[in-house]
Amino acid sequence: MRIAVFALLTSLFLVCCTSPKSEEPSKLSYFPESSFAIVRINHVEKLSSELKNNKLLEELRDISPLDAISKSTAFFKYLVLRPSIIMSFSTNEINDIDVTLIASDSISNIRLEEVPNVKVETLNYREFSLKKYTLEENTFYAAIIGKKEVISTSKIVLENLHLVNNSIANNNELQRLLNVSDTTKVLNLWVNSLRTFRYIQKANNKDVTSTVNYISSWVSLDATIANASLQLNGITFLQDTTNYLNLFKKSKPLPNETISFAPSLASHFSSYIFSDFNYFNSERTKLFKEEFKSDSIFSETEELGIATLRNNHVVFIKTLGAEELTDQLNQFRTQTSDFQGSDIWTYNKTRFIEDSFKPLVQSFEANYSCVFKNTFVFTENEETLKKIIIAYKSGDVLNKGNLFESLDDAITTESSLLTLYTKAGLKQVLESEGFTEISNKLKKTKLDNYLFGCQLVLDDNFYHTNLFIKKTNPRKTVSSVIPLFEIQLDSDVQGSPQFVKNHSSKKHEILVQDVHNILYLIATNGKVLWKKQLNGAIQGKITQVDLYKNSKLQFAFTTNNEFLTLDRNGKTIKPFSFKFNDGNLTPLAVFDYNNDKNYRFLVAQGKRVFMYNSRGKIVRGFRSNKTEAIITSRPKHFRIGTKDFILLTLANGKLKILNRTGNDRIKLKQQFDFSANELTLYLDKFTFTTTQGILYQIDHKGAIETTDLRLNTDHSFDATDKTLVVLNDNILTIKGKRIILDLGVYTKPKIFFIKNTIYVSVTDIQNQKTYLFNSNAESISNFPIYGSSVIDMVDMDYDGEPELVVNDESDVLIVYRIKK
Repeated sequence: MRIAVFALLTSLFLVCCTSPKSEEPSKLSYFPESSFAIVRINHVEKLSSELKNNKLLEELRDISPLDAISKSTAFFKYLVLRPSIIMSFSTNEINDIDVTLIASDSISNIRLEEVPNVKVETLNYREFSLKKYTLEENTFYAAIIGKKEVISTSKIVLENLHLVNNSIANNNELQRLLNVSDTTKVLNLWVNSLRTFRYIQKANNKDVTSTVNYISSWVSLDATIANASLQLNGITFLQDTTNYLNLFKKSKPLPNETISFAPSLASHFSSYIFSDFNYFNSERTKLFKEEFKSDSIFSETEELGIATLRNNHVVFIKTLGAEELTDQLNQFRTQTSDFQGSDIWTYNKTRFIEDSFKPLVQSFEANYSCVFKNTFVFTENEETLKKIIIAYKSGDVLNKGNLFESLDDAITTESSLLTLYTKAGLKQVLESEGFTEISNKLKKTKLDNYLFGCQLVLDDNFYHTNLFIKKTNPRKTVSSVIPLFEIQLDSDVQGSPQFVKNHSSKKHEILVQDVHNILYLIATNGKVLWKKQLNGAIQGKITQVDLYKNSKLQFAFTTNNEFLTLDRNGKTIKPFSFKFNDGNLTPLAVFDYNNDKNYRFLVAQGKRVFMYNSRGKIVRGFRSNKTEAIITSRPKHFRIGTKDFILLTLANGKLKILNRTGNDRIKLKQQFDFSANELTLYLDKFTFTTTQGILYQIDHKGAIETTDLRLNTDHSFDATDKTLVVLNDNILTIKGKRIILDLGVYTKPKIFFIKNTIYVSVTDIQNQKTYLFNSNAESISNFPIYGSSVIDMVDMDYDGEPELVVNDESDVLIVYRIKK
């Protein structure tokens, strides 16, 4: 993790120095030995053009050390330079930045005309002459050293270069890097990692004496600058001295595969490739001067991945010996539980990850884990591990997300090390490393849609080095599904959850019942607002009503032997608390004939029909209080034109079609063998199916049409005004288009109409998969997801992105959002 932080702090920032107007390259003998960075601008005019109105670099300008670099190069505005220049950055005894640059061979390039308050002094020191320029608030010095005019913000630097020959010219490594740089790029950058990082530490009042933070002595980078991206490509030589990069000296670059398990919401991801764990072990012993176990249970590790998800760290270990590692982990395992078909293991010894992978993993307790294929996932808390499982099974992972697809032209397919940060992730790691001031300034930038990254690819004794800041692609029009939150009930879920409207916030909340008949109201953030003990299971759906016509909503429903209405706080509204001896109530039917909130509540029990008004009184004018046979399903109300129709299905096969007063509106002589599906209105006709698979449609005059769909007895269907959906075995038909699903045990299909879009859902409860399709029978992106119940679906907060809620296999609800 520190490797990428170092790279971003020491390299990305140095590109943003004030651009002078021109110069030409020169030799290292003109720069102080203490230089922590060398910058060569090969095309000054082009760089000036690229920097002009550059939004990305403008956002970074106030972040340390950019602010200090900008101040130290303020005197550039007084210089007239050649088309290319080379300069160095060094620090003095008070940790200020000194800038030194090669101006020209002999002609002065300092522009004095039209500059007020000019003061020029000649200083002599041991037969060495230099000039001191004070122009407005800026002071700098110039001297002829050899045949070059050298300009610096430090008098001491110039004196040492002339009298002591205290230059960086004897650094062979740096000279090699200069020789291989790409002069066609607008800018070349050479950074001494140790010196730069120590400067940043001192500037942030951090102790630098005991921390190993450098990856190499010098790094060479070539810059490509665009308005929405900054790319730095180059090389880093491996050295005999111990540093982080030597840990991976024998690691052959491979594709980073653990990224396929990291959630797309991760704010940070790092991947480290291993070819020889024993070599890694011996090198870290040299690095930290302490012994580490050579018989690590992770000796067959091929890749280590680390991700951060909402301040929680996740470790991924891809291994060549999955079975052996599983056996080894058994010695620490105390418990195994199941979540969405994946085993979750709990451990009593939790530091074994850190022991095996320090310094890459630090302060991490491996309390929980699961395994996908040959990759083990470790987390500190169970909730985070469940989120990983949900994300993986729903396909909501980093390498399939918008962020990663933005990097097609920024990174190679294989890496030795790869690190990615969102702005939030980089801010978090800066804070954890003690760089609070930098983190606070980063927070103020408008870089939320940018990705910060570092990629290193091992070659012949050096690393191809790739650093970048890149704006992510615009959101795709293809939908994706992401988990919002999960809710664990006190007991297993009973029935299916449903959304209800909060009349105060205008958003939707969730009502659900558990197997002990406790009813829960759950807020949009997953918080349980209240629980209420009921005497039985709710029949069908809960209906919201506005009894007092004041826009405050209540919940009306039946249980096996009660008709109840509750207010928003879960309190029973009198007199709506009716008990029925012998039970066997059908689901409650609520009619609002004229949309004026003068409700009619129909409760069917056996052959009896009870109709109540909005005051809880029996409606005496309803004449069909008793039928000749048992009512088998929830009464239905439809309006066609100006006429109201009330439909009752009876156990003797009769279909009663009544008017408002309970008199027969249409008399049918035919009897039907009704299937278990409810009646619905489709194409302005009363529509239902029989156990023989026949689709019946009856118009408002009583004319009957039949279509033999050749369905099995246990088929199911749903319909709206213009959409018919049928499920027969594993074949789902939407508006005549067939979808062949995997073999399984399916719930009835359900149609949702949200924001002018039709969605069709069905759940395979045997294999715990929830499917979602559009009206063209096309699967919504990233479905199926994990689920074991009928779903409910609304646009919970009216933001144009619908949410759905579904049962887990036992006592957990999961809420997902469909992002467009």
